[in-house]
Amino acid sequence: MIIKGRAKCIPKDREAIFLPFQSQWIQDESRIKLMEKSRQIGISWSTAYGADERASAQGARFDEWVSSRDDIQARLFIEDCKLWAGIMGMAAKDLGEVVLDAEKKHSAYVLQFASGRRIHSMSSNPDAQAGKRGSRVLDEFALHREQRKMWAIAYPGITWGGSMELISTHRGSHSFFNQLVREARHGGMLPIGQTTTPASFAEAAPGPAQPDALDALIDAEQAQWRPAMDPLVDPIRALLADAAARGQSAAELLARLPELLPQLNADELATSLTRVAFAARLAGDAGMANG
Repeated sequence: MIIKGRAKCIPKDREAIFLPFQSQWIQDESRIKLMEKSRQIGISWSTAYGADERASAQGARFDEWVSSRDDIQARLFIEDCKLWAGIMGMAAKDLGEVVLDAEKKHSAYVLQFASGRRIHSMSSNPDAQAGKRGSRVLDEFALHREQRKMWAIAYPGITWGGSMELISTHRGSHSFFNQLVREARHGGMLPIGQTTTPASFAEAAPGPAQPDALDALIDAEQAQWRPAMDPLVDPIRALLADAAARGQSAAELLARLPELLPQLNADELATSLTRVAFAARLAGDAGMANG
């Protein structure tokens, strides 16, 4: 094979359509996926392929709801979907721009497959996600003005099935997207005392988004986080103190962990999480105003 161009990184499989990281992203069937990406690496293009595969599959149960940063990106995503449908010989019909809610002026570019399932590509208005059931793709999530509201409205849509993919470059260290990235890296919980500091990016990042009513609601509920965790944390702290007093080794400490299980009470934490999830759902559905 004759290699042209100046590329210095040559994939092992030169005949492959997708690069290894693109292929891994497509094949990952996790219910929620999060991608922090750089510019022009082909993830939106790869995601369109994955959306086609899911929507066109025989017996597919869910539509795909895609939120892009603006109308142009919404059109480009559906064009990528049409491209893959043509390459793979899928029976698909371009329905053009379809009005979803005339009163609120919500519309989407729609591609329908022979399975009956559709890909709806919309701009970034969070309210357009309300009441929709099926898989979600939130493209350039950090560029959305109301990231928390978008999350609060889109996430319940996969309650009864489907998946959610969040894809974005960064727009500052104080964004909700960056919070999700950091939580994912730390197993769902940030280390106690860790804070964020502004970072430098290739493009100038806007200032932090002004908190809205949903932010205030979430902050108020998060203030109850530590009291709810105490019934789980206190027995662990007591065991650590006792092991230290006895001069026990790490192996001896680990051997004692099973004795903690009867002492751990997660009822208060479960109640708190249920309350905040329910409140966020109601707030998102109601479309709480800023301020």
